[in-house]
Amino acid sequence: MREYAAILNELAQALRPMSRGVTWFEELASEDQFAVLRDLAGYSTQRNVARDIALRGVTGWAVSHAAADPA
Repeated sequence: MREYAAILNELAQALRPMSRGVTWFEELASEDQFAVLRDLAGYSTQRNVARDIALRGVTGWAVSHAAADPA
């Protein structure tokens, strides 16, 4: 099990505040962010989340955070 699987699980169950999850994710190296998103997409398909809904969720998060990034 990857070490971040427990964090994603806690976020999914609302056992960890999403704001802490966002901070944790943003502090990861880009290759680790990619791995987390890849696995998160896999978890989503295991839960029978429709592909378009999963993509909207991930891309919506990325767009909203990119817009807030002044760099």
